[in-house]
Amino acid sequence: MHVQVKVHKKKLGGILMNELMNIESRNTLTSLEVAQIVGKEHKNILADIRDEISKLGEERGRLIFQPTTYIDNFNRSQPMFLLNYKGVLQLGARYNAETRFRLIEKIEQLQKPMTIEDMIILQANEMKSVKHRIDVVENKVDNEIRIDHTEQRKLQKTIATRVYQRLDVIAADRNLMFPAIYRDLKDRFGVASYRDIKRKDLTEALAYVQNWIEKAELRN
Repeated sequence: MHVQVKVHKKKLGGILMNELMNIESRNTLTSLEVAQIVGKEHKNILADIRDEISKLGEERGRLIFQPTTYIDNFNRSQPMFLLNYKGVLQLGARYNAETRFRLIEKIEQLQKPMTIEDMIILQANEMKSVKHRIDVVENKVDNEIRIDHTEQRKLQKTIATRVYQRLDVIAADRNLMFPAIYRDLKDRFGVASYRDIKRKDLTEALAYVQNWIEKAELRN
């Protein structure tokens, strides 16, 4: 759930805030938080919530249990619910008095008005979360992108340079040296073609080629 909080231009800790900011309201509990408070596995809390929704009916159930998702430690999207105050009361009725008290106590703490400092902290945490997701995506992209045509040409030129460097100091058949260096390069990086080398490995691949030494059987 999101609320709009008006903030007149004011410096707090050197930060100039906009007059209008979208701040995520912390007047809901996530089903993950409920699982921690109740001491049950999250999958069991999800089952309890879905059971309550089925009893209340979809329309009424979704007023107090809002379906959403979260990203787990393996960067997978997983189901989750947001529970408002009524949702906590509804779900809490399934549990014992002590557990129900802890749930109500937690949601009531979150009902307290947020200070400007709380908003700044919340926004900073949101930014950290967004940055983490961006970093995960960027790392995934880097791991998947292969070298482009320009980088392939750079690698080819480096290979040719190295072969001719070796031919200057040893006697060998040039027609055997080129297939040999390409084969060793592919084996080193576990690819079917040098074109399949990942961009993140290009610097290492260039260094490998620059220091490549042919096998003894290639020498005349």
